[in-house]
Amino acid sequence: MEKVSTQDEQQPLVFIPHHHVCRPSSTTTKLWVVFDGSSVMNTGQSLNDYLHKGQKLQRNIVSVIINFQFSRFVFSADIKQMFRQILVHPVDRKYQCILWRADPSDPIQQYRHYGLVTSPYQAIRTLRQLADD
Repeated sequence: MEKVSTQDEQQPLVFIPHHHVCRPSSTTTKLWVVFDGSSVMNTGQSLNDYLHKGQKLQRNIVSVIINFQFSRFVFSADIKQMFRQILVHPVDRKYQCILWRADPSDPIQQYRHYGLVTSPYQAIRTLRQLADD
């Protein structure tokens, strides 16, 4: 996430609704933020309706788990905030803005956020490109 500059504020920006989810009985993450790109705007459509999802790149999880038994070594990872780690083209960043403040006493700031319906495709495509490189 990056702060929107005053130059960017001159352009029309699309703000994504978001809310928190709290799990009081959890021993790990107690609070996280959910960004809702599927929230309907005044046009009757959501931001996700305008985005091209990309093709499904994930393999069927059942076949992945079954193939674990045939490999001598397997690798599994959980990449922290993976959907937010992908750089979005500068032209497209104005469509992924949020209003945020860390504390109620702080002024509201504008930020560009990454991670929408296209995120699964972008994440896997990025990982594949990194492996190829």
